[in-house]
Amino acid sequence: MTTRKSLRKSRTSADASSDVLVEVAYAFGSHCGTGFTDAVAFADIGGQYLVHPVGRHVSFRHIGSGETSYVIESAQVQLVTACAISRNRSLVAVAERCASRPLSQITLYNLRVTSASPERQPTRTLQDLGLVGIVGALGFSADAESSLLVLASRAPELMLAVVDWRKNHVVGRCKLLDQVDRVALSPLEDGVVSASGSSSLRLWTLPDE
Repeated sequence: MTTRKSLRKSRTSADASSDVLVEVAYAFGSHCGTGFTDAVAFADIGGQYLVHPVGRHVSFRHIGSGETSYVIESAQVQLVTACAISRNRSLVAVAERCASRPLSQITLYNLRVTSASPERQPTRTLQDLGLVGIVGALGFSADAESSLLVLASRAPELMLAVVDWRKNHVVGRCKLLDQVDRVALSPLEDGVVSASGSSSLRLWTLPDE
């Protein structure tokens, strides 16, 4: 549903001379997994497309026209549990809970590929992640190729891992002390990984290969 309306901040004696006007440009409903972080993101540099999960699917929606397309998910996918967009908006990584082993996988889509088809095909699916568990947070590295993915899993596994997604190779992993909802690779210093939650913030350094 697309709507426009204005929200005006109520005046008090302290701010009677200053008004804040907010105009809602776009609004829609979306149902996704419990505890989902960053459920909606811009899928292009120009800010014309939104990408967001809808149950076990991922939707691409054009803000101007409202036209929507969906990715092609395999039958074993039950729920999308995390999403991440690369810094240059060329890739989206989607963490998925599966009905059969492996119970968790990550599928990558190329956002630069355009097609007359309303559905998008996956670029790569990562399944051999070891005993990671259900992924609850994802992040890309800031290099030009977005070559690394950092991920964190939910309880009971509580694992942090960095993966070279092009080779489906785990670069490093460690056990988390508690659940986190955001992970990142430093854009300024190679090999520095951060993970944060409601009560913690920790940093790690990747081993030299």
